[in-house]
Amino acid sequence: MKFLKQVQSLKMGMRQARLELARITVPALIMNAQGDKTVPFKNGFFIAAHIRSAFIRGRVFDLRAWNHTRHLLSMYRTTREAVGAEIREFIQESQGNQQHANLIEISYEVTPGTGADIEALSREIALEQTVEVPDEVVSDPAIRENVVGRVLSITPLAAERGRYLVVIGYSPEVTGYQLPQFLNVLFGNISLKTNIRIVDFQLPEVFLKYFPGPKVGLSGLRSALGVFGRPLAATALKPMGSSPQILASQALTFALGGGDIIKDDHGLADQAFCRFEERVSRCQEAVTQANAATGRVTLYFPNVVGEPEQVMRQAEFACKLGVRGILLSPLLIGPGLVAALSRQFPLAIMAHPAFTGTHFHDHQHGMTPAVLLGKVFRLLGADISVFPNSGGRFGFTPLECSDLARALREPWGQLPGAWPAPAGGMQLDRIAGMASQYGPDTVLLIGGALQLADSGIQAFMQTIKKHFPQNRQTAADSALDTDRPGEHT
Repeated sequence: MKFLKQVQSLKMGMRQARLELARITVPALIMNAQGDKTVPFKNGFFIAAHIRSAFIRGRVFDLRAWNHTRHLLSMYRTTREAVGAEIREFIQESQGNQQHANLIEISYEVTPGTGADIEALSREIALEQTVEVPDEVVSDPAIRENVVGRVLSITPLAAERGRYLVVIGYSPEVTGYQLPQFLNVLFGNISLKTNIRIVDFQLPEVFLKYFPGPKVGLSGLRSALGVFGRPLAATALKPMGSSPQILASQALTFALGGGDIIKDDHGLADQAFCRFEERVSRCQEAVTQANAATGRVTLYFPNVVGEPEQVMRQAEFACKLGVRGILLSPLLIGPGLVAALSRQFPLAIMAHPAFTGTHFHDHQHGMTPAVLLGKVFRLLGADISVFPNSGGRFGFTPLECSDLARALREPWGQLPGAWPAPAGGMQLDRIAGMASQYGPDTVLLIGGALQLADSGIQAFMQTIKKHFPQNRQTAADSALDTDRPGEHT
């Protein structure tokens, strides 16, 4: 029995270690051996794929012909000298790598075409994303040194033959410290090419200081709602075509039932059959009425969409009504406008993934959901990022969803963490699995399923409370706290 407890403790520790890998950002040297009898050989590749180090060096030894454990590489005569040499070279290279500390480092998975040279292709990417001319045209030494991207490393991917992890560094000066130009450097012209996929990027402090990220964040939204220790319950007002009165009735029912966040469906705009101002006025009034009756807080997030001037007017109108959060689709209204709204208005921002899907469909081109819906949206100022959960109407995998949630919440300079909001055809019977996968700092978003279920909102809340203890503070008159350093709204 004691042995079983030790095994269980080890398994729990291994699970926690896997979750903590993303916190590792220092240079990493990973050495392992084929045929290792102590730990699985694939562990080395798993670690390399999940740590966030900008500089990773790897070495694989083939010891399958030997009968020992093939694990203590520094002890065997056949590997001792090679291990020592690897360590010395790693220290020298990692020290030299410190000169790149102030670069924007973008990690690409690249698949060269038949006969293509990976080094030449990597250099082409660095040129295409900056000066956009052939290498021989760049004769000015200052431009070559300070403007053209630098290929920092090229590493074959063991799991995918013929595919490489390429890391290219760019001076933050080429972005002008503006989000649209940063996105252009991230994936501008090369988005028109093929077989180039962005899997991560690292930003230096000199760049991050210009972008505060989420205004409200994890703790700020909890404080505003007075809800602690459990996921937030959210729903969407739908379907499109419903009158403002019907949508306000849905909002009232959800708020009286104990829900935390009500958002417009992202297709609700300023249509003739449901004008923005009437819808927002009626829904906010319904939520205010429910809050007064229950003594708790439910927040309403209207969808703000349109031309820039219209978006600004809608945000201002919502603020005057006492609305404390809005739904935005960054790729519909523009990423720069999202950042401007976050800076100018005392509103939490829920980001919707509309128009992002083509970045993810080809696993050899585009970018990962964690990059766009996680790190980019967080950089824009999203406090909540909505994404399609695995097993719903869309095609994200469980690993993609977990990586995305981690990208939203993990430590990242001075940026507050943001809320993952898995959604997309979720049913009440999925809550237990979502609770296990994502934990308490999650917005559980269920829309149409609540309208189909008997006692929808009551069943929703009961299921959440079954997996998480209820811990609520009444905060009907609380301010919308901010997680940004030195800010309070």
